[in-house]
Amino acid sequence: MKHSLEQVQAALADEGLAGWLLYDFRGSNPLALELLALPAGALLTRRFFYWIPAVGAPVRLQSAVERHHFAHLPGEQRLFRGWRELAALLLDLPKDRPIAMEYSPGGAIPTVSHLDAGTLEWLRELGLEIVSSADLVQRLEAPWSEASLASHRRAAAAIETVRRGAIGRLREALRSGAPLTDRALQQWMLAAIRQAGLETNAPPIVAFGPDSGNPHHECSDATPRALVRDQVVLLDYWAREPGPEGVYADFTWMAFAGTQLPEDVARAWTALRAARDTALDFLRDRFAAGDPPQGCEVDAVARALLEREGYGEAFVHRLGHSIGREDHGPGANLDDLETREERRLIEGVAFSVEPGIYGPAFGLRTEVDALHWRGALLVSGELQSEIELLG
Repeated sequence: MKHSLEQVQAALADEGLAGWLLYDFRGSNPLALELLALPAGALLTRRFFYWIPAVGAPVRLQSAVERHHFAHLPGEQRLFRGWRELAALLLDLPKDRPIAMEYSPGGAIPTVSHLDAGTLEWLRELGLEIVSSADLVQRLEAPWSEASLASHRRAAAAIETVRRGAIGRLREALRSGAPLTDRALQQWMLAAIRQAGLETNAPPIVAFGPDSGNPHHECSDATPRALVRDQVVLLDYWAREPGPEGVYADFTWMAFAGTQLPEDVARAWTALRAARDTALDFLRDRFAAGDPPQGCEVDAVARALLEREGYGEAFVHRLGHSIGREDHGPGANLDDLETREERRLIEGVAFSVEPGIYGPAFGLRTEVDALHWRGALLVSGELQSEIELLG
């Protein structure tokens, strides 16, 4: 099991839960597979449950067809042949207190919403009170270690060096008149990230001119866009070190292919920077007061400012996402738009802060990473104060 039984049971006791019921059918619950540290490539064709009580020994509820799995896990094995026998085994679970599963009421947190509706209905018909495991998942999976923070800082320094190299290539292209496409710059950045010994789940986002108005623009060899003067340039880049402690660094940097910002770009940037800094100040104050906010609260603070400045409709995504071993991690997001994130930003969790303003002519985004660490806010990445002018 990925975490010790003692660690999981301490979390269950703190949450007042009877236990945690991990369920999977043919890979439907990737969280369960990861938490149970199942061997890669294991043939899992039947559903299974793994019961971790707040007190006592776990129980493995397994199909008789696949009885050989899960021998590495602690607890008693109980086999079932069909649904009637499985129901009888499930009826032995406690009904006096809630049981956590990978379920999110109303689908509010899709990253932990893996329990299908039919199975949830069946379990409730058996008299079980099922609640979300979202807080458990965050508590066990999201907090960084000292080693993770050190790894993040090394990755952050490396990708910021790549970004500065990309800015240099942009400047040289404008100075010399040599052609440079978004795709060519993206591939150069990706190669530089790999050369630095880092890994990433996708290439950087490189967006010129109107393409910057698409938050997740994907450049390609089929439709490259050439750099020309007087256009906005958006660079979004992320990577991590290999290894179990490697966590992502994820930043966005803005530039302009000219010597002076157009008035509409400058005005939007001023509002965007204020939204970012307001969110960071809010986080700093709440962490210092020992009152970590919900993710939705932070999103609301930044969004309210952009709405007052007339950019509310142009801010089309959440304020930030959890960061860990995956770029979009298992912890709380900064979100009161796409979902309502009511989990608190507990000690040790990291997340991006990345307000954006997007329109048909251009888009802007500023992104840094933040970490709740020892009662304070740590900010990672350069806090961009002005859009970089490329000349």
